[in-house]
Amino acid sequence: MSSASVKASQRFYKSVFSNIPVNQLYRIRRPITEADVKPQFVKNENTGKSHWRKPRLSLRVQSDLRKVAELMGEDSVALGLPEKSPNKVLRARPNKLEKHERKRSEREASIRQNMEKMDDTIKTWREEKLKESSKGKSNMPF
Repeated sequence: MSSASVKASQRFYKSVFSNIPVNQLYRIRRPITEADVKPQFVKNENTGKSHWRKPRLSLRVQSDLRKVAELMGEDSVALGLPEKSPNKVLRARPNKLEKHERKRSEREASIRQNMEKMDDTIKTWREEKLKESSKGKSNMPF
């Protein structure tokens, strides 16, 4: 490949994918290792401590490289990129609502039950009221 054609392709890819550095585009020519695309669990033998190392290529850059590979007619999986994950369906979850809105049906049911018992409640209240008023009266004439 001549240097002029390389520069032309660099300009083309730079214009199409301006957010990818040119050195990232050159990664397509060599196989991408697992450490480039997946986080690695690293253990320090001296201290015995371990940690996760970030992948060298972020998910955004991996996606952009996959797009560039498709434009160039390359198979992105053969280059070392992981397979494109299928789009997940969003979980349909109802709104949380306010507490009084969530408890409305329970409250209406309890009110309905209390209204059905209301006649009995009023009778017992009147009887208690009569008993209290009769207790307060004395039989004395003065």
